[in-house]
Amino acid sequence: MRTMPRALVVTGAAVLLALAVVAAFLVRDGGDDVSSAGPPPSSAPVVPAGALTGDVDGDGTPDVVTLTRGDLLKVRLGSGAVVAHLLQDRPRLEGLADVGGRGVAVVVSASGGDGSRDWTAWAVRGDALAALRTRGHAVLGDTRGSTTAWVAGHRLYDGTLDPLQHGADRVVVVSRTWSLRDGKLAPAGAGVRCWDRTSTAPPHTCASGQDWAYDVGPHGHLPALLPTVRPAWADRSSISFDGGTWKVHNLDADVDPEAAPYSLTHTRRGVTHTARVPVGWAPALFGSPVQLGNGRSAVLLSQEGGDSDTWRVYVDLGGRVQPLPVRGPVRLGGGFVRTATGQSVLYSWLTPHGRLFTRVGTGREGRYHVYAWRPVGGDATTPATLVAHDLGTVCLDETLGTYGICS
Repeated sequence: MRTMPRALVVTGAAVLLALAVVAAFLVRDGGDDVSSAGPPPSSAPVVPAGALTGDVDGDGTPDVVTLTRGDLLKVRLGSGAVVAHLLQDRPRLEGLADVGGRGVAVVVSASGGDGSRDWTAWAVRGDALAALRTRGHAVLGDTRGSTTAWVAGHRLYDGTLDPLQHGADRVVVVSRTWSLRDGKLAPAGAGVRCWDRTSTAPPHTCASGQDWAYDVGPHGHLPALLPTVRPAWADRSSISFDGGTWKVHNLDADVDPEAAPYSLTHTRRGVTHTARVPVGWAPALFGSPVQLGNGRSAVLLSQEGGDSDTWRVYVDLGGRVQPLPVRGPVRLGGGFVRTATGQSVLYSWLTPHGRLFTRVGTGREGRYHVYAWRPVGGDATTPATLVAHDLGTVCLDETLGTYGICS
């Protein structure tokens, strides 16, 4: 936090002193004392240039909000009282927003460095202004080229920009609204909005035919690639489907979990079959099964550590838990691979329909070489082989959840 000049510190102390005596006297903006028992003024409040008016304290009368050149945020209440708070970091008055509390909130932004601005909603609490906290790790603000925030229609919004539209003037924003939940500000999805970044207008609901999204092209021959199972990475030690339960077991609790031996068990109708998991990182199971066709399902196990993630698909066939062999120009999992253009990221995912895919970066953002894993062969005792089928170059927009064969 930067050190305030001495003159500014003295001003802040004076403001605090004024607030300390506000219980005994209500101070007009000009400094005249009035009785707290008097009725609210019958005439409309005088609104200075650049000020905002709204019912901030929720008493049914309009209040006047100003931000002085000395960075003092002041609310002159309809009763004649004044509440104030000294701000820092080049504050800017953004608007008044109904966030669901008593009265409307005063929204202010402040410089966060590197062109970003941190947004804060203030509310009248007793005889002072209090900053409304956000729930959990939620962050409200404006980061150049990444996020934006705005007030429109007395609602507080923020939104994420699509990185695939970097440098474009007409873009889409995945927006959220903010309101109080159990006393703290929390976001809720508000859909995709259109934004002309060359204008002063904030993002707005896209009009019919106003398609400003990144163009991934038509689906063409592609299967259903999205959505993915969330979370994308494995995080379970047990999963049940098709009347059976799969579990991973640590066989040596005295060893570092990332180096300990593990087994994988499948229990159905009181019968348990077991297989040893190859030594590696600690295994975990995805919370959704892999569909192999013909009504057969399998479990997906991940061993993720460092820059590598190894995936294996297991079935229970012929009284044994067995991994499915894998064949293809790429491996199933995640990490880095060498390509003709250099080193690229390899990433795999599972869809809610139980399909597996792997993509390799092409060096161009949003464009990937994609492979679909399809089971081939197998019988009642021998598992099928997962074969990587080349789907070619695919455009994927993860922000909007769209994909296509590229324009």
